[in-house]
Amino acid sequence: MATFHPSVVVLRSVEKGGWRDRPSLRRTMGSIRRQLRAAGASLVHLRAAAVRRALGNYAKPNKEYMARLVVARLPELTWQLPPHRKPWQAEHWRMPIFDAAALALAYFVVEMERRAEAP
Repeated sequence: MATFHPSVVVLRSVEKGGWRDRPSLRRTMGSIRRQLRAAGASLVHLRAAAVRRALGNYAKPNKEYMARLVVARLPELTWQLPPHRKPWQAEHWRMPIFDAAALALAYFVVEMERRAEAP
């Protein structure tokens, strides 16, 4: 917060009762919300469906496919694209870059749609 002074922070929404819904995550999100409120920034939650829609609305693509869709829109990230992962391999450490980029792209798509609908 002190370094970048964001005006908006975008997080993927966590569905109540979903597999990601746990007390530690709720505490972390509450802390983020309080810090943003104190800094005068806003918090936006996006559902996974909004991210899929922003990248092309494919049924249920895997993370590797989503990363390739991000690279198609942001070719400057091509050099960061991890190699193909085998099922027994752990997720590559660079994959969160593409998760964050997909979330950012989805936010801009949602904002453009919202502004187009506004009078």
